[in-house]
Amino acid sequence: MVTRKLTGKEIAHLNTIPDTVDRQIGYQTWVVDYLAQKRSVIADLFPRSGKTYLSRLAFERFRKVSSAPIVVICPKKVIAQEWKEVCGHISNLHIYVVNSYINTFAQNPLEGIGMCVYDEVHNYANASSKLYSTIFDITPAQFRLGLSGSLESKHLKFLEGKGFLHRFEIPLRTGRLLDLVADYVTWNCPVQFTPEEKAQYAVIQEEYNVLLSLFEVYFPEHTTSIMACCAAGSGLVKYDGMIQSGN
Repeated sequence: MVTRKLTGKEIAHLNTIPDTVDRQIGYQTWVVDYLAQKRSVIADLFPRSGKTYLSRLAFERFRKVSSAPIVVICPKKVIAQEWKEVCGHISNLHIYVVNSYINTFAQNPLEGIGMCVYDEVHNYANASSKLYSTIFDITPAQFRLGLSGSLESKHLKFLEGKGFLHRFEIPLRTGRLLDLVADYVTWNCPVQFTPEEKAQYAVIQEEYNVLLSLFEVYFPEHTTSIMACCAAGSGLVKYDGMIQSGN
């Protein structure tokens, strides 16, 4: 996969723009330009980089030349709602939660898609997910844009096999150079336990390890998040061979 990054000159140019929103629009426009050239692109951008607004720029540019359907694939309903709030003015725009799209179009894929955006694309770029990974096969589009801020090498390899041969990467360190990520300091604060507290902690840790081993049997990759959902009282469903939160 070919990776495009911001050059030193591009970063310097963006830093001459005083307004942070305009600075974001600057690199977002370059990502859209790259999509127009390459047609299938992974936008691997730092958190809070404005990926939804980047997509809106792409939609608005696409609408100047085509009225073909635009599809957005989201992992959750709450994220789909955020897309509707930002991009609801775009005509012929269809926003789906991934499992809803697959259930609706698995046998008869939606035809004539002009542009398809896969939000949080790492959720679908997994060969072990026999269902979600089929989303790329049933969304044929003229332009495809995958959005993520947490891609690993295994995801990139999978996406390359699905025809994504180009990536535009703006990592967190570049976001800091652009003064778009606040400075932060990590503090490690040791806590001294009494002998009684240490003994109590050991019991709690053992109970946790027992529970952890039970959940690992069903969902080894995201065990702790599933446990957190249970502790919070969230509903769980079995889908695509995995246990997932019901939201």
